[in-house]
Amino acid sequence: MGSIDRFFEQHGVDVGKALGLLTIASAVSSAYGMAFRLVAGQVYLDLTAPIGLIVGIALWRHYRWALRLIKVLAWIVVGCSAVVLMVLPFTGTAKLTLRAGNVVLMRPALWKVYVLAGLVMPLPALLLATLYSAKVNAEFGLPDSSDGLVPPKFL
Repeated sequence: MGSIDRFFEQHGVDVGKALGLLTIASAVSSAYGMAFRLVAGQVYLDLTAPIGLIVGIALWRHYRWALRLIKVLAWIVVGCSAVVLMVLPFTGTAKLTLRAGNVVLMRPALWKVYVLAGLVMPLPALLLATLYSAKVNAEFGLPDSSDGLVPPKFL
């Protein structure tokens, strides 16, 4: 049993419901942003709100397809981020703009990009460690992949 599984067992966390609640909260936040722009007179269509609501409810109810979808999206984020970080030294940051909340960095130095990536990239890594934990697999009725090194074959 991995340390993340021990943490979940120690605190009695239902990971599917927690991920579902976070996804629903993200969908509500996206809907709020869309409604705020509509009130301001801007036409703005954001499909992440209804899709996030559907996926969040499916995660809450422990549907396997929702877990697989979240795993695929997490791997896409990690893969795209890795490609961007590998290509940046060759392309430069002259046309790059980074937004982190209210902070906007226009044409940042390369080291600032890597520092920001070093601060942000543990989040998808933690998400992937959670998604491949034995507790999550047990909650969703999937075969155990507790080795944590190779994604299971059902993905």
